[in-house]
Amino acid sequence: MLAVDLDGTLLQRDGRVRPDDLAALRRAAASGVAVVVATARPPRAVPPELRVFGPPVVHYNGALILGPGGMAQPPLLHRPIGAGTAAEVARLARRLAPGCSLDAEVLDAWHTDRVNAALTTATSAVSTPDRVAPLAELFDRPITKLMVLDEPASVDRLIAALRGAASLTGRARVVVSDAHLLQVVHPRVDKAAAVAWVAGRLGLGPADIDAVGDAPNDADMLRGAARSVCVGDGWEEARAAADEVGPPLAEGPVGWAVRRWYG
Repeated sequence: MLAVDLDGTLLQRDGRVRPDDLAALRRAAASGVAVVVATARPPRAVPPELRVFGPPVVHYNGALILGPGGMAQPPLLHRPIGAGTAAEVARLARRLAPGCSLDAEVLDAWHTDRVNAALTTATSAVSTPDRVAPLAELFDRPITKLMVLDEPASVDRLIAALRGAASLTGRARVVVSDAHLLQVVHPRVDKAAAVAWVAGRLGLGPADIDAVGDAPNDADMLRGAARSVCVGDGWEEARAAADEVGPPLAEGPVGWAVRRWYG
């Protein structure tokens, strides 16, 4: 099984997939390799040409795993954070960073309390919010993923504060994939666990898992895979977790890994 991250790994900076990377993945899939997309993105933000490799598809770093019917069928796995936890994170974030934006993903719906064109995400590049309103109105239901967006220095302070908050211990996990945003998910959510869950469903074990990624939210997945490659210009945390460092994003690290492993 090959677990592939999207942003910064398979998707170029403009959101496109290199044709040679896509061709390499198709050859691997045709030869019997189970190609599994493992992304922080919501379902609606996964390019259609990449959905053919699933099912399953890992979304929100593993908080949501979908099967062949996508959102038209019940999720294979959904691990949201509790409404009370989301509310507490939001209060702390707004107290420490009054100008931050708060986004909540509930399954495949995007809710935000303010839109800041200077602070974009992979999702905002391809879709618009389903709802712009105070997030407090959402905090009566489970939240799949909560995101806080602000300037990088502010985000660094928020990461430290949230990870150090005793009241959130065991209730939430802070995940980083971009300098200007942090993601809050269920404490048992990470790509490594999600990829292992998918492998088990496919009758595979840890020794059967290969992975390619670039960011801190990929580190556990890279560390836990039997073979792993970090994108050449990826984050240092991901580089340290991987078995090998491949070429930079612009040179097609996914295709490079596929050719190296599967011919």
